[in-house]
Amino acid sequence: MLWNKVANSAVRRFAPRQLQSGVSKIQQAKPPLFPVFHLKRDEEMVRDLALINGSDAHALTAFTEALPNLFLEFDLAGSLVRANRQLELIAGYSTPERDGLQYSRLFQGLVARAHWEQALRSTDASTLSFSEELTTRVGRSVPLLMGMARVELAAGARIIVSAADLRAQQAAERHLMRLAFFDPLTRLPNREGFKQQLGVRIGNGLKRVENIAVALLDVTRFRAINDAIGHLGGDEVLCCLASRLKALLNTEEMVAHISEDEFAILLTDVSDETQAVNAGQRLLEAMREPFVIRSQKFTLNARVGVALVAAGLDPSACLRDADNALFDAKEAGLSAVRVFDHSMRVANEERLRMDTQLRAAIANEEFRLYLQPIVNLKDRSIIGFEALLRWAHPSGELLNSGKFITQAERSGVITILDEWVMRAAIKWLSGAPNSCYCNVNVSALSLLNTEWVARVIELLRTQAKPLGRLRLEITETALLGCATAIARTLDQLVDAGAQIFLDDFGTGFSSLSHLQRFPIEGIKVDRSFVTRLYSSARDRRIVSAMVGLANDLGLSLTAEGVETEAQRTCLMEIGCELAQGYLFGQPVAAQEALGAIMKQHIEGAQKCSTATA
Repeated sequence: MLWNKVANSAVRRFAPRQLQSGVSKIQQAKPPLFPVFHLKRDEEMVRDLALINGSDAHALTAFTEALPNLFLEFDLAGSLVRANRQLELIAGYSTPERDGLQYSRLFQGLVARAHWEQALRSTDASTLSFSEELTTRVGRSVPLLMGMARVELAAGARIIVSAADLRAQQAAERHLMRLAFFDPLTRLPNREGFKQQLGVRIGNGLKRVENIAVALLDVTRFRAINDAIGHLGGDEVLCCLASRLKALLNTEEMVAHISEDEFAILLTDVSDETQAVNAGQRLLEAMREPFVIRSQKFTLNARVGVALVAAGLDPSACLRDADNALFDAKEAGLSAVRVFDHSMRVANEERLRMDTQLRAAIANEEFRLYLQPIVNLKDRSIIGFEALLRWAHPSGELLNSGKFITQAERSGVITILDEWVMRAAIKWLSGAPNSCYCNVNVSALSLLNTEWVARVIELLRTQAKPLGRLRLEITETALLGCATAIARTLDQLVDAGAQIFLDDFGTGFSSLSHLQRFPIEGIKVDRSFVTRLYSSARDRRIVSAMVGLANDLGLSLTAEGVETEAQRTCLMEIGCELAQGYLFGQPVAAQEALGAIMKQHIEGAQKCSTATA
């Protein structure tokens, strides 16, 4: 340690050689005296201290002044005999002011008094270690880590005190505590801080446990705010929202910032679902007024999940339940409030199991490519297929995509599945006639994933030959939210050789603007319109209008979900040429689909040959 080097230098300069070994022993003795030095209890150490004290005052002064911590020497009456410069630095007592200074004036706590009495009764140089506060000249308290021992010196018995100032350490601990439990941006508790305080409230039975609720508020599309005004502007929005939420709460409630766009709130006086919904709506009031940041106005939306705190739950369980409710609120849409019930937990556990199984299924190659034919309505000839994903589940059941795609999108696994289907479809097309095409469904999450897009573009350019046979189906819903980024991605995919089709046409928003803005080559009429062709004259006119629109814009149009001859006839009457549905064939395994298209191709070739002959 640095102080050891300083002390050794001082001793070598001022003390005779015979004393240096004694000082060295003081420094090296274990355990140290908090941590300045340790007064060894053997006779040799006591003799060395007596020699320093009695033979060379300069050596003793040099030794004590070299110590980085407080050194005090008292007589048995409690009067200060000697002190180093740390007394002035810590307590404010200059050298003239030390005369007559008493131990009881410096250390007024009961612990210090008890240790003083114990040291007086001590018959050896054993060290007493404890924490206590020193009272400064102006009456302030300074926390110290202290060591005390009674020693026999040449001038008589003395009480030696060594003390380390703990203020810097405690300040560092407070800083670390704030980092551990508080968000530095909003100065609100973070997740751990919220859990800690919630635990205290639950433990104290605040307003009875059954009247407490935990709410999670998730800001919708906060990423768009960061993109618009930068992260610093986004930080200002978060700080403003934090202030608004705090203003809504009473003194027994609290708010925490637990992730970038999520806040946790402890609510009181909430005992049933109705009160929980009302409390959630009250939190959404913080979003009503626009946020003005850097002369720009922003209106935010949020979703809220609320969980009533049940007896026996710990803070982590409370947050888990609120998070389950928030998940349902996100599914419900903007400004939704949902209150937790047990079924949500069961559903969440099922989602977790499904996510685990999906990832295992990818690793174990349990997915299969199935294809459903797209036909010419007039002669029922197959002109293409839609690629569909099936899961050969370990239970033996073949699951269709409707049973796992939603969870795949929630967990992010969908990008892996989309790429898998695309690779499988391209491989399948390599064995099919060049006149046959294949439609592949693509999620919005995949289109927004730059790495996924780059891999697919490389795949299209190197393996999808001839170009134009792979058609990517996207829904109108996928085009909402990040339209600019998706439009750029679609342009890149078209340049690489893909064609873009709009799936479930007529069920989304702003369909006509989508046809104008995006590089759409064709549309697929949603099955809901086809199902009601005969039962609803309005739906028949709508489908007829879609056919006319597609013809005028030069777009391909395919009707989905055709299941009866009556629907086929009606579609042909209004000018629709292409369709798919169970009337023409259910999804079949890739090899079976290849056999069907090759059979049709061969039969067509034979007819042409016969006609020519």
